[in-house]
Amino acid sequence: MRYVLLCCGAEDEAGDETRMELDRWFAEHAASIVHSRWLKSALTATTIDASFGPDLVAWDGPFSTPALSGYIEVEAADLDEVLRMVRTWPGSPTVEIRPLVTL
Repeated sequence: MRYVLLCCGAEDEAGDETRMELDRWFAEHAASIVHSRWLKSALTATTIDASFGPDLVAWDGPFSTPALSGYIEVEAADLDEVLRMVRTWPGSPTVEIRPLVTL
């Protein structure tokens, strides 16, 4: 089953030591990682809300707090396997885990 790990925090501002820890984590779990990307700073975000009727409401900045900093798509047998991976995550302290829907 595939899951996405939504990283919340400021990985883009990580120091050299944290970057090396992140590199080691990605190398350790390379066999399970399908895809990953870091996002540009939340300061570059534009959020759109269409729930107010026909007019879009837009504002500068992120939708969520803490802002999303990136995502990692992984292949795992089950949620327990993903939790074992995330337990050693050296980046931001908040990671949201969601199963992906197969279309």
